[in-house]
Amino acid sequence: MPLEGVIHYEKYKDYSSSDIDYLYREKEASELTSELLKENNKETLAQVFTDNRYTRKDNVHFSQQYLKVLTRQEFMFNDW
Repeated sequence: MPLEGVIHYEKYKDYSSSDIDYLYREKEASELTSELLKENNKETLAQVFTDNRYTRKDNVHFSQQYLKVLTRQEFMFNDW
């Protein structure tokens, strides 16, 4: 992935769909990605990751667990 897709200076950039297409163009074109898409019956690499590997349900679960750890270790206060 190109550095401009990974490095952020002082704040995160909200990428447009065309930015994402540009940043992932080489990865999307690779033979390994093509095999992965076939195996997962998907059209894009993003679909593989959002639908199969890192689902919303799992992200919410692990975020909740992480917040519990931070609260238990007194990095955060549980007042929400």
